[in-house]
Amino acid sequence: MLSNIIFRNIVFFYIIFVFFLYNGCDHTRQFARTPVSGEEIRTVAILPFGNFSDHPYAGEILTHLFYTQLYSEKKFRIVDLNTLKTKLNIKPQTDINDYLCQHTVKETAQILGADAIIAANVTEFKYKEDIRKKPVVGIDLKLIAAKTSDVLWAGSYTREELSFMFYQGSLNSVSQKVCANIARELVKSVR
Repeated sequence: MLSNIIFRNIVFFYIIFVFFLYNGCDHTRQFARTPVSGEEIRTVAILPFGNFSDHPYAGEILTHLFYTQLYSEKKFRIVDLNTLKTKLNIKPQTDINDYLCQHTVKETAQILGADAIIAANVTEFKYKEDIRKKPVVGIDLKLIAAKTSDVLWAGSYTREELSFMFYQGSLNSVSQKVCANIARELVKSVR
């Protein structure tokens, strides 16, 4: 009987320990300039994410994941990514930050028929070396009003997935969690 109780306690603490490790570490910062009205922003255009990571396709990967996550929130009409690239004449691997240096937010939004632009940069997209490799993903994102070019909402989110024993997280699963978190917080800020 005593060994059965000890076994249950060990299993219980092991499950709690695994759950704790699975959750990973997050660092989030977000700022809203003023409450954003959903009446003002009905259509958004998600510009291809800039890429400050070492992975050559991180910006493109996270752009698509974020698009899917924001679409699933059902708050905005979102300009199709292929339509956006065609209308803005953006070629693959174009640095969107270079594009924004040459064009204003207002003219970009007018071309796309958007009330707001989402501009973001990937700050981390890699496996961090430790005892085990740990996936780390970071994004800085801004919601910018088309009419005024004011930043209405800005967020920075980094997630490091903890690896243990036989579990090693993937960049894709961490990326999905990061994009889901940012999309959810962005939507919460728009009333």
